[in-house]
Amino acid sequence: MRRTPLAAAAFLIAAFPAAAFAQDAYTKAAKAQFDMVKEYLSKSAAKVPDDVYAFRPTPEVRTFGQLIGHVADANFGICALAAGTKPPQGGFEKGKTSKADLTKALDESLAYCDSVVRCRSSPCSTSTSNTATRVTGPSLPI
Repeated sequence: MRRTPLAAAAFLIAAFPAAAFAQDAYTKAAKAQFDMVKEYLSKSAAKVPDDVYAFRPTPEVRTFGQLIGHVADANFGICALAAGTKPPQGGFEKGKTSKADLTKALDESLAYCDSVVRCRSSPCSTSTSNTATRVTGPSLPI
């Protein structure tokens, strides 16, 4: 009778480090993938000429500029959700058309997501509108 609670306690104690390691490995993998995609997006946005931002292959397809704006809007939205706040910026897909505005929005959205990921693993403070605050509550695996 005494062995069952002891065995259960031993199992739980052994399982906690394994769960923490698995979450840490998952977080590192997700961050590495985000960093890779972030680099591709930034380089693409910078290399595409200004006039191509307005190119629309067919009437049903977004322009390249709208795609960059969509990614910026999505980054702010998804990362704000992870931070437990409202998106600090938005409306780029439909509100901006110039390369300068859209690359700035993309860069700011990527920096915001970086701050959210950083704040999920260490304390952060709010110093600008693009800096996430550390939230308490259920942990999100990012």
